[in-house]
Amino acid sequence: MPDDSTRQTDLIPSTTTNTKAIASLAIVLALLMSTEGLAQSRTFYGADGRVTGRSTTGSNGATTFYDASGRNTGRSTTDSQGTTTLYDASGRRVGTTRPQGR
Repeated sequence: MPDDSTRQTDLIPSTTTNTKAIASLAIVLALLMSTEGLAQSRTFYGADGRVTGRSTTGSNGATTFYDASGRNTGRSTTDSQGTTTLYDASGRRVGTTRPQGR
């Protein structure tokens, strides 16, 4: 029959158990993270160094363009074939570009 010290040691989680728990928690947190955190932002400057506009690319690949005052001036999306469609601030399609050779 094991003594009391052996039973107490068995109750302490192993390093492997702790590592698995931490990895599981990291996966859950990654799944719960807002996709806003995955967005990429760019700022554009004029020759005088002043901000002329900004763009934000979301996790879905769509890019939204803003003027220096933060107003939406347009959006672009690129499909799996590499075709980029441009939209104005009202969402109307205003242009399309295709990869070279198409």
